[in-house]
Amino acid sequence: MPHSDQSDSLLRSLALLKRQFWKGLVLILTLSIGGLAFSPLQAADFLEAFEDVPLMPGLVEQPEAGLIFDSPEGRIVTAYAQGNVGVNALYKFYHSTLPNMGWHAIQRDRFHRDREMLQIKWLGAAQAGHPAVITFTLTPR
Repeated sequence: MPHSDQSDSLLRSLALLKRQFWKGLVLILTLSIGGLAFSPLQAADFLEAFEDVPLMPGLVEQPEAGLIFDSPEGRIVTAYAQGNVGVNALYKFYHSTLPNMGWHAIQRDRFHRDREMLQIKWLGAAQAGHPAVITFTLTPR
């Protein structure tokens, strides 16, 4: 069992290191284009389930609602966020930000990188005056 605990600890450390790398990269890119009135790289944080997908300012992740599944073909991950953001602003942010992290847009709500597909869906609000719900789904390509 100690070997398993060491492996788990190493995996957690690697995930944290990767997350810190992406945060640093976003900070560097944000500072390098700091003269812009609005930078799409002003993400405050990253989704817990996706160490390299930024969380748009104004969104709050709902980690308890997410799902992570590893399969032989690759990982399947779903994350949820809520916030008072419009659909056009959401897609503009991710179309501006994700290419810096190796993602390529193939549709308004779909991106691909290597062997993975990322879909970002704006589901709107359950009721008027409530925050919109956004889903992030990663699947093997």
